[in-house]
Amino acid sequence: AVVSTQSTGETREEEEEEGEKNAKASVFDPNDTTIDKLKQHIIKNMQILEAHKLVTETEDYQEILTSIAKDICNQRKYRQRRKQDLKKMAATMEQMNKKKKYYGEAVTYYQEYVKACSRLQYSDFPHTHTLTQAQL
Repeated sequence: AVVSTQSTGETREEEEEEGEKNAKASVFDPNDTTIDKLKQHIIKNMQILEAHKLVTETEDYQEILTSIAKDICNQRKYRQRRKQDLKKMAATMEQMNKKKKYYGEAVTYYQEYVKACSRLQYSDFPHTHTLTQAQL
């Protein structure tokens, strides 16, 4: 069968529009609904998860309910762990900034040292083994 390019283009546009409608429909605001609509939305999402074999209806989806309950109970632990991680990262960042400053100062010092050595090497002054602060 011969398929025209124009009809395929229209089909793609229709599919894109349908996808956009579905995306907008999937946005759900639990604060702006009734309890019945909320239940329907949850059941719909559970069916989607079941279709993707992420949960099963056996024992009334007990696995996911248990998992959600564990996550709720562990929120404090997760929050504390994130806080500790942030403190460690801040301390590491501070140490890195100190090292950056130190190495920057070292580079500046050595550049000045090399300049002073070059000046002494090519100057008409008698060579001495010690450099004074004014020569640097």
